[in-house]
Amino acid sequence: MKKQRLITNISYYLTSWFLNHWQVGKRPILILGHGRSGTSWVGKTLSTANRAIYYYEPCNPEITGKGNMDTWFRYTRPGEQDDLLENAFDNVFKGLPFGGGWYRGFWARALPNYQIIVKDVASLMSIEWVFKRYNPKLLVIVRHPCPTILSEINKETPAELSRDTLLHQSSLFQDHLEPYRSVIEQAKTPIEIFAAIWAARHRVVADALSRNPECLLVFYEDLCLDPISKFKELFEHFELPWTRRVENHVLQSSTNNIPGRYSKVRISTQQINKWKQTMKQSEVEVVRHYVQLFNLPFYQSDQFWSLET
Repeated sequence: MKKQRLITNISYYLTSWFLNHWQVGKRPILILGHGRSGTSWVGKTLSTANRAIYYYEPCNPEITGKGNMDTWFRYTRPGEQDDLLENAFDNVFKGLPFGGGWYRGFWARALPNYQIIVKDVASLMSIEWVFKRYNPKLLVIVRHPCPTILSEINKETPAELSRDTLLHQSSLFQDHLEPYRSVIEQAKTPIEIFAAIWAARHRVVADALSRNPECLLVFYEDLCLDPISKFKELFEHFELPWTRRVENHVLQSSTNNIPGRYSKVRISTQQINKWKQTMKQSEVEVVRHYVQLFNLPFYQSDQFWSLET
């Protein structure tokens, strides 16, 4: 057992050294979004491209065993040191092994022109820190707040703890959220709290996008309405090869349904308005009220807030 572990460790470090000293890949792609916003669907689809190396949520504390509740609300200013974010992203943007054995990154990078694709949600509010440090091609997915709020409630995410954790981010409020502090503090019910959190996170995203117009914003609902056309546009934008294999994956993942909270195979057109079967109009108006208080450029039209389909 000790000999096997020694061989594994030596192999890992040799692999890490090799990958650290042979940088021949394309500019990496980073996909960010609020949890339950379709980032996994997008990440899995982009990763079907030839020569892609896919990294799924390197900052997720439930996957890595590093971090805690605070990790989901992490905010780090560009240029600041952050050991947790650095340990996660330094490795994946170099193609180092993560979640799939020491050999995973090595063999995928044995030839030039590989494509690293990273999908994450925990680092959403540190969007500018990641973008400035690693210079990836950045894709932000935004989804209507109501289904994401329902998901938080259904999986019993602790609402008050989430609100209080957000409120303890002093630099976040100094840079982005101070005008909205009282709005967040006054949120009491789970719907109010998660609406305020969704709005706060997307206030940070909107600020980042306004300063970095080269970053790409895509709405989940647009992807659902016309998956083939929209994913073709994404593949063209990121200079990824569109193949029959990719097209078949898009068709399979958007026209079939595999039950399960974290399933990535759903009938996409049914996902757009599915939340309307559960929420009352009064609850929708609560969410809309909080979103409007944060002066967001997303979902401003009345049509997005009507239960009529």
